[in-house]
Amino acid sequence: MLSRYFDFEGRIGRMQYFVNMVVSTALGAVLCGLVALLLVLLFQVAPGTSIALGILALIGYLWATCHFSFSQTAKRAHDLGHSGWVSLLVFVPVFGFLVTLYFYFAPGEEHANAYGVRNSG
Repeated sequence: MLSRYFDFEGRIGRMQYFVNMVVSTALGAVLCGLVALLLVLLFQVAPGTSIALGILALIGYLWATCHFSFSQTAKRAHDLGHSGWVSLLVFVPVFGFLVTLYFYFAPGEEHANAYGVRNSG
């Protein structure tokens, strides 16, 4: 079920893209807070273990977040008729901000394109 959120195939509309990004950001903030709280409590008992677990949790969180964000952005690029590789433009200073705004506000192609049929949203 969750695999469709992490694959790079298909298209998503701007509303679904916006909702996915907001929910992932909120969920990530809550999870980071809970992990931080648990690590603080564990640090009082076993400092070395809590640091190692914290690093592993951070690596896992960053991998999942980056993979999810890029898969959703690639699908949004597909909806706009572009290759998913366009999502890497968000790393270009200043221009990346404009690309992000484009992904959030540009309407997708009405017709089916090389990446599939249009989804609602």
